[in-house]
Amino acid sequence: MAALKRDLELSIVPGRAPMEAGWSHSLFDEALGDLKRMKGLFGWRRVRLVLENPYATANPLKTYIALLLMAPRSAELMSLDGRSSFKVNAGRLAGAAFRSASVPKLVKRATREVLAVAEAEEQRAPDFAPPGAPPFVWRPNLWFGTNVGGSYSHASGVLNGMQEVFGRVALATTDEVHSLHQDIAVQKIDLSRVDGWHCGAGLHFAANRGLFAEATRLCPDAPAFVYQRGALGDVSGLRLARSRRRPFVYEYNGPEVWVAQQWGDGVPYAEEFVRVETALLRKADLVLAVSQVLVREAISRGVKPERVLHSPNAVDPQRFHPEIDGAVARARLKLGARRAAILLSSFGPWHGVDVAIEA
Repeated sequence: MAALKRDLELSIVPGRAPMEAGWSHSLFDEALGDLKRMKGLFGWRRVRLVLENPYATANPLKTYIALLLMAPRSAELMSLDGRSSFKVNAGRLAGAAFRSASVPKLVKRATREVLAVAEAEEQRAPDFAPPGAPPFVWRPNLWFGTNVGGSYSHASGVLNGMQEVFGRVALATTDEVHSLHQDIAVQKIDLSRVDGWHCGAGLHFAANRGLFAEATRLCPDAPAFVYQRGALGDVSGLRLARSRRRPFVYEYNGPEVWVAQQWGDGVPYAEEFVRVETALLRKADLVLAVSQVLVREAISRGVKPERVLHSPNAVDPQRFHPEIDGAVARARLKLGARRAAILLSSFGPWHGVDVAIEA
């Protein structure tokens, strides 16, 4: 019998080095291709798959089986920062098999629960509970690995602005937000408490139970207000605000289902997602819309005009100003005397990138 190779670290990002010296490295897709050709079968002493979020695998059962076929004695998944990991064993495999078979039932139940919260009749309290904590910014993003674009630059600007105005602000997030004021208190959401990673788009409903549990754990006192950027099917921020009897501030960046239908392949559960988004707009104590178009669109969906505020995306004038010397960048990009412009955005059609290029 051939001797086992030592240790293999797998990733989905090309070019990154193993987290520990002495480990071999391969892309996960390449390792899966080898398995299909019967290469690397039971060939490693240990194997580790490193992901931004080790709990967010689209098909946990197949992933676990593949890892065990490579290294039946020791297989694990680990987060990029090394702070979260778990072993793949018989119990984990059985749990994944059970959850895979129960996806339709889980999504149906979770969707029903979310819609019940979103569309429940509620009487607004005549007054709020006294605040006992700073503003609480709730950022339960369920996509990972991107740290550029409006979502991130706007988030850091809003958070730093809150810090300047209120003196304190608390952030709970699933991922890292860059360029934050050093005094902002940052807490990580424990994603191991979130279910539904195997449910496809149904994740956005199934995750609500775990996210609300995390919100109440990370925000035990009544904050000045709960602030959340809109997310597909998510009502955890609204539930937290209502449970603490404090205002709910909803950042509205656009009708996500409509955007997906116009410039993408659409999204499953479209009708349900639209119902949740409309209900959140109507129930928020304050809606912050990033454009005048969205102010009008929110009002057309039933939001009272006095509860909608235009809060446009902005630029940090200390980082971007006319006195910046672009000579170094122009030389590096070999622009010569050609006219150049900078787009502070992600490259999505929603932002009109094609129009800017044509102009």
